[in-house]
Amino acid sequence: MSRRTGRITLFVVGVLALVLAGCGRAAGRVPETRYTYVANAVDGTVSAIDLTTDQVAWTFRLGERAAHGIAASPDGTIVYAGDSAAREVVVVDAERQAVMRRIPLSSAVHGIDIAPDGETLWVGGSLGDDPIKGTLTVINTASNTIEDVVSPGLGSASHFAFTPDGKEIWIASTSTNLVWVVDTATRRVTAAIPLAVSEQQQRPEPGDDWTASLAEKQIIGLNEVAISPDGSRAYAVGPTTSELYAIDVKNRRVLKSAPAGRRAHGVAVSPNGKEVWIADWAGVVSVLDAANLQPLASIQVAATGGELQRGANHVAFSRDGRRAYVSSISDIAVIDATGRRVLTRIAVGQEPHEFSLEDWVAPSATIDTAAIRAAAERSVAVSASAPSSGSATDAPTAGSEAAPNELTRINDERSVVVEVTPLNLAGAGPTLDFQVALNTHSVELDYNLTKLAVLHDDRGNEYAPAAWDGARGGHHVSGMLTFEGRSEIVKPGLQYLELELKDIAQVPSRVFRWELTN
Repeated sequence: MSRRTGRITLFVVGVLALVLAGCGRAAGRVPETRYTYVANAVDGTVSAIDLTTDQVAWTFRLGERAAHGIAASPDGTIVYAGDSAAREVVVVDAERQAVMRRIPLSSAVHGIDIAPDGETLWVGGSLGDDPIKGTLTVINTASNTIEDVVSPGLGSASHFAFTPDGKEIWIASTSTNLVWVVDTATRRVTAAIPLAVSEQQQRPEPGDDWTASLAEKQIIGLNEVAISPDGSRAYAVGPTTSELYAIDVKNRRVLKSAPAGRRAHGVAVSPNGKEVWIADWAGVVSVLDAANLQPLASIQVAATGGELQRGANHVAFSRDGRRAYVSSISDIAVIDATGRRVLTRIAVGQEPHEFSLEDWVAPSATIDTAAIRAAAERSVAVSASAPSSGSATDAPTAGSEAAPNELTRINDERSVVVEVTPLNLAGAGPTLDFQVALNTHSVELDYNLTKLAVLHDDRGNEYAPAAWDGARGGHHVSGMLTFEGRSEIVKPGLQYLELELKDIAQVPSRVFRWELTN
């Protein structure tokens, strides 16, 4: 689950809260929400599950594939999910089942968590194709901006958990045998805890090249970390080992490990802190005593079927701890946590993963979701009619003077966000000026816009800029792009103007258009 990193001028809009203690939070401390949300990876959707009926309320498509993580605002009205193919965080209005905002990242999208205070959203992944360069992207839920990107080179950031006080985030790395710890205030790594490969490490299933590669390198493939309700212990599992690892949080050392199913993938601590539940790819949930790691029960929740089929992925508990929800290959198993039996099954999308129930937000968290929603709606109003070709938004007309933000156009291809605002379309003066901002975390913004920009009108005229006063280099660049002869450009009867920026971050053309009424 996630926390803070890198600055980008994006519009995020939400806060994610989760209702419970899937990662181990004390019972009765979770804000009441009616729904939990689950990410369906293969078909690129999110399903909302009504906790009062254990039925699907609605399913919403995000994109080609969904990221494995998910979160929700404290009141459950805003959902944060991931479009893994597009490398975007998708902010969804749960009440209207509509996208509020898409936030492009410079890294892959995997785990998604909200901080206990609700002020930040943390998104885990890795940069490019390098599994060692794990990243945590931190999104400020109030200002709707990316604050930080933490990338210490300690392995990919898969799934993670906050300590109950929110001061630390513990990260599982699939590409190393490390659990790394980040201070959420300073956003610095404070520990990297190595875990030993068990002698009982299991052979990969036939055709499982990824797990086979990890096993050959003696890599556990750590996938998830859960924290006990009192914050004293962390528990970690990974699919290439049969072990559950118990870690002393204060002293940063492994206390012990114990066998835990086959291909362990997800882990959760019961709300009372007495049990640890592990979901594995054999379709079994193993229940262990949290104190001594002795086995208590084994619950078959899914048939394993053919090769590489993920039997069970993640576990989350209801608010009162009486029920556990387990995601399997194509449905959700609802389990009586005391009787250790499957009560019912909920059909969802293909290959569901994490639940928003796994996150916990403190009751004291003060998140103004109404303000967040209003800000998102203002952003959508600016970008509502963006062409599908990748051109920037074609929004309000410029026949009369308007506030600059109403005329702002945004293009976010290739993880570079370009915002363009005309400053005097309906004004006066010898020049026509545009404020241009470029923000990213993936490439150097070393561009001279006087050589890359051209202004087009509906009459076939083209104009080259006279000046660009923005800096060269870095990840955040802003400046004014100036065209001489405003009166010759903005003539009576003109229908539209288009500003084209070429070859920024290997995007051949980004087009920003303004309709004009004279």
